[in-house]
Amino acid sequence: MFNRWPVYARVLVSLIDGSALEGLLTRKAGPLIVLSDATLYTREGEPARLDGDVYIERDRVLYLQVALPKLPD
Repeated sequence: MFNRWPVYARVLVSLIDGSALEGLLTRKAGPLIVLSDATLYTREGEPARLDGDVYIERDRVLYLQVALPKLPD
């Protein structure tokens, strides 16, 4: 299943705790996936931009969606 995750694509990663991360999936490293240029979404607050790379344990991922690029108006 994890071999099919699209590296170098913008993705939305929904986590088992109800939060989500949106960013560029840059790497799959063993039990981890790595997002760059990421934003964290939680139920409690506003979206938060995250600096640097974000490492996510694959067993914390509920599902992953490929994000389509926004089209100009």
